[in-house]
Amino acid sequence: PFVPPYPDFGICSHCRHPLGGTRVPQEISGFQRWIADAVGEMVERQSAEGFSPSLARFRQFIVDQVEAHTGGNRAAFCRALGLNEFTISGWLNKGERTSITQFLTICYGTKTRPVEIFGDSQSPTSISFPCSPVEKIRNRKACPRLDLSRQTDLQQTVQNLLAIGDGQSVSAIANEIGVGRTYLRYWFPDLCTSLSLQSRVIAQRKSESRRRQQQYVVRKTIRKIAESGGQISYRRVAKLLKHENLSLSEEHLRDAYRDELDAILRAKT
Repeated sequence: PFVPPYPDFGICSHCRHPLGGTRVPQEISGFQRWIADAVGEMVERQSAEGFSPSLARFRQFIVDQVEAHTGGNRAAFCRALGLNEFTISGWLNKGERTSITQFLTICYGTKTRPVEIFGDSQSPTSISFPCSPVEKIRNRKACPRLDLSRQTDLQQTVQNLLAIGDGQSVSAIANEIGVGRTYLRYWFPDLCTSLSLQSRVIAQRKSESRRRQQQYVVRKTIRKIAESGGQISYRRVAKLLKHENLSLSEEHLRDAYRDELDAILRAKT
């Protein structure tokens, strides 16, 4: 088959003219060029000697940059870069991993090449001062904080839902009352812990009840075959259970199948 040297269906592979109209060329911004160069340098030096990306070096780089720019104020540093103000705390305190977007955002904002962080030429612990001013890349939508009365009402609502004990998850409750899950876990950690425990317990009870009901169906099916005088076989039982949307491939159903067969054999002897 014909494979064009430039597989672009909008351009003629012979005359290189656009098909169906003229394309308006788009300029590449300085930010896009910086990102392309930064990624290209990392790819180029990934097997070079002395280039060793590690989580420990990245964390030390973050600590040094926050101290240099905002005097150790992590939230202010994140706001200046357009990140969530709890982003760095999640990396340093909770063991969360950064994404490539967040990593490049911090590097671009602090005017630091990624290869400078992980290379031998300049380590995160020996950053020259004064550092470049943090450049804000984008504006995040403001999230107004709730007043004290609203927080009290939310706390009472969460307590009432906990007392009801219907097993809702923290995420479901957050969606129901119109706030984020992180907000509830931050302001009401003890209540959220109790809600999560309650949700797991109730979910486990429902799962056990469903398993017992399915095992009862298996035993009932085997008894029905035995009472009719038919031969009890794995294939025959599996075929009948298929109409109930059940399968003997599940371990608890196979256990019920074997237990019922043993009970029938004991009854005959």
